[in-house]
Amino acid sequence: MLEDFNVVDVLNTGVTGFAFLMLLVGYRLLSTVQTKVLDKKVEDFSSIDYFREWHNLVNGQLANTRYFMLFSGLLFAGGIALLVYRPISDISLVVFPSEGVAPRILLQHEEVTLDRNGTVMLRVRSEQNVTVRLDDLLKEMQAKALELKNLRAQMNTFVASTEATSHEVGF
Repeated sequence: MLEDFNVVDVLNTGVTGFAFLMLLVGYRLLSTVQTKVLDKKVEDFSSIDYFREWHNLVNGQLANTRYFMLFSGLLFAGGIALLVYRPISDISLVVFPSEGVAPRILLQHEEVTLDRNGTVMLRVRSEQNVTVRLDDLLKEMQAKALELKNLRAQMNTFVASTEATSHEVGF
């Protein structure tokens, strides 16, 4: 059964994978010892002292295996508890300057509104994402760049027309 899967992949999962392998090894050990106990026939014992010694040895082995499995089970439960626990971080996000078009802030694809000072406090759990969308800001910048380009063209046209009609040009 242990040969059917890659042990390294199981160990890469962390504490839970290690605990799982410990439980599996403990189960196999317990199963092997119990099989040997059940396969032992009464005729195999030459004396009562030999039987008592064998009985004490087997009981000790079974008790040790059970303790090992109990420890492995606790380690496995602790690993699962660590996987369930997700720490929360408080992130203070400030957008400066707060005037004009503000970027859209998304926490797990839900929009978060900024206050009038351009700040927001985010409570982020592990493996959650915060997205800052600059679409509106970029559209505003493109519109302003186009307006600037048009104003420069108008100014160049005005200068050219002034040069053509004025006698004071050309120092």
